[in-house]
Amino acid sequence: MSDTSTAAIFGAVVGVLATLLTIYLTPQLQHRFWKRQRLAELRFEATQEVNRLLADFISEYIAHEDDPQFRPSLEFFKTFQVETAHVQALFSAKTWDAFKEVEIMVGPRLGASGGGAVDQFIRARDKALRAMYTEIGLELPPAKKG
Repeated sequence: MSDTSTAAIFGAVVGVLATLLTIYLTPQLQHRFWKRQRLAELRFEATQEVNRLLADFISEYIAHEDDPQFRPSLEFFKTFQVETAHVQALFSAKTWDAFKEVEIMVGPRLGASGGGAVDQFIRARDKALRAMYTEIGLELPPAKKG
């Protein structure tokens, strides 16, 4: 056999192997990257909804500050429970712990014991949101003091 025919056969074999490798590996790699991307999307959606719900809660709390009987609506609590489950399922234990610090304050009079303060709530909210955004992979500027 000549060098030309050997090179042609070798080239054909390499081409067939490369094609087969591509056929089998590409879908697996795409699926792996798609799962990671989808997790990041779900985390981002959960973070946005938690942020919206916490803003709704603190706004309503401040608006009803003089009403000791104030309680968020049942619909609010249902939606918040859905998002609480999302945070627990989608994020790490460290982020879950940060979220729990603010989650326990969401209730009548800022917490089950009623002794919470707005500034404590805001600090806990900011800590939880920073943990969530960081876990999504966003590079955040340093936290502001105050």
